[in-house]
Amino acid sequence: MPYGNISATLSDADLQATRASLDAIRAKLPFLVSLTPKERQKLVKMGEKSVAFVQQCLQTVKDNPDLMPPTFNLQEFERDVDLASKLLSTLLIMQDLCAKLDDTLLAVGSEAMQQSLDVYAQVKLTAKRDARMKASFEQLATRYKGLGQRRKPTEKP
Repeated sequence: MPYGNISATLSDADLQATRASLDAIRAKLPFLVSLTPKERQKLVKMGEKSVAFVQQCLQTVKDNPDLMPPTFNLQEFERDVDLASKLLSTLLIMQDLCAKLDDTLLAVGSEAMQQSLDVYAQVKLTAKRDARMKASFEQLATRYKGLGQRRKPTEKP
């Protein structure tokens, strides 16, 4: 959908239903883990391009049961391949959704910020001639306090 002015609402009921759906997804995937950056770095990665390779390896082992030593657990390998495939397809859907959420938030946030800047400019202008608006201006101006001030360069010893 091409981007234009976003004029939409999200009711509290729809937001609550959306969050409940996300909670239901979490409940269906109780085995999900969180890895540290160090743990992630150590792992061999299987991306989209590796799926076919992994599936071919599985099929090769199934077609040649004597290929691997008896300690190799074919059933566990099969479960891992199946789960990885299903999680990858789900992740791709979720990444698309997250990208759209992020882009929509950026766009609607930009609209709200631009409108806020228009309000701020009007309040600033009005505060010069209307004392009642001075307090509002001072409160809004705290957003920009300290911006535009140059820091003094630190002296090198």
